[in-house]
Amino acid sequence: MKRRAHARTHDPEATLERGVAHHRAGRLEEAGRAYDAVLSRAPRMAAALAMKGLLGLQRGQLDDAISLLERALAIDPDDASSWSNLGHALKRAGRLEDAITACRRAVALEPRRAGAHNNLGNALRERGDLADAEAAFREALAIDPRLFAAAANLAHVTARRDVSTLDEILSQIDRAIGLADRAHPSDHADLHNLRGNVLRRSGDSTSAIASYRAAIAIEPSFAEALLNLGRALARELALEEAVVPLERGLALRPTEHAVYPQLALVLRRLGREAAAAEVYRAWHLQVPDDPVAAHLAASSGHASREAAPSRASAEYVRREFDGFAETFDEVLVTRLDYRGPQLVAEAIARVGLTAGASLDVLDAGCGTGLAAPHLRPLSRRLVGVDLSAAMLRQAATRGYDALIEADLLDHAATAREAYDLVAATEVLLYFGDLAGVLAALAATLRASGRFVLTVEAAESDVETWTLGPSGRYAHTRDYLARELERTALSIESIESVVLRRELGVDVRGWLATARR
Repeated sequence: MKRRAHARTHDPEATLERGVAHHRAGRLEEAGRAYDAVLSRAPRMAAALAMKGLLGLQRGQLDDAISLLERALAIDPDDASSWSNLGHALKRAGRLEDAITACRRAVALEPRRAGAHNNLGNALRERGDLADAEAAFREALAIDPRLFAAAANLAHVTARRDVSTLDEILSQIDRAIGLADRAHPSDHADLHNLRGNVLRRSGDSTSAIASYRAAIAIEPSFAEALLNLGRALARELALEEAVVPLERGLALRPTEHAVYPQLALVLRRLGREAAAAEVYRAWHLQVPDDPVAAHLAASSGHASREAAPSRASAEYVRREFDGFAETFDEVLVTRLDYRGPQLVAEAIARVGLTAGASLDVLDAGCGTGLAAPHLRPLSRRLVGVDLSAAMLRQAATRGYDALIEADLLDHAATAREAYDLVAATEVLLYFGDLAGVLAALAATLRASGRFVLTVEAAESDVETWTLGPSGRYAHTRDYLARELERTALSIESIESVVLRRELGVDVRGWLATARR
């Protein structure tokens, strides 16, 4: 009797069965010991090699998993399950071509294996083949309509495809959510977050906010959903509500550097300047070499003229706008109701400059070229200058005769061209002391040339200029007039205007026109 029990204990097949039972029950340490015991007695047992390879895959030990699965397949090359698991491991290891080959082999051996189609879809999606990935996920669901992983993957890939309609994307997401009860909570929460992103992009902010809240209810420490919720609330001007999710999300992901200025802006709009200053300083501590963080940390708390730098550094301006170039037009025109170019155009028209004037024009700090449609009809030659190469790439399609990547002050001081009109639309808000830049720009004008500019308006208790917590400089009317007069320009007008809106608040400025 004892001999029979001893034989069963050391029987590789029986030991493998016990290992598989442990594995299915989540007792991974016990499963690993059982597989090792099998392989010590039967090192070429393909099933034991395959199960130990799967265990390695689940533990994230990808090199071991790949080696074990390849050894198993060298012995039993017709095992579809091992090919599928190998494909998954190879995909996670970044070997996409090998992963796709392995998954296709699994599908060829066993076309009705839903998991193999799902693994193939994952590898194809990682490679960027979204149409083929979608087809693979659909095939997996045709075989097993309850396979949550394939439903979730299909929802994600459908959301990424340009050909997908909103109804189709939401239908796939809702289908996956309906299957998610047995899934890990983070996967369930991720689908609600995806739903929120899709709805936000479609313009349905109210439903997007509800989806983000649903994601957080399932996974309270879901940093991405917290940050998405905070941003969505801020866009809807629910500023007080936006603070907590932004703060919680940032505490969970302190390296999400884009969130610091977003949170600080919300706090500033709530009048919590000290809290905003702390956020800027925390950001600067996170990335001490970042010129944007350094500038905003210096500007927070309404830095006095004595303490503030007299202009923003070229590194700050370049970094700020290189990162902003792709979305600059949409953000300024759509979200911020940016009026600078239109205001400049109206000022130019009031002094009698109209289409066909055949002028040489400098668009100082041209950015993406939003002013070009107003300046081009006046121009014989239209030149744009900006520090940001990324912004200039956007401006290249807007009709400039020349685009120059340079610091504005450096270009004006060394310019060989003379201009009939210089337009400086909100570029001077990165200068506190205007004396040098105004003199340099005025010097580029021909006799009777016009200078049109906008700056932000300083509060009434400021004597000259101030660096605000936005990182931009603001100037008093008297200071602007005084510095223009020192350049020997004749001031034609200085008007109070609204330049843009930020989180529901008007940003006021000065629109000035002067003549040489």
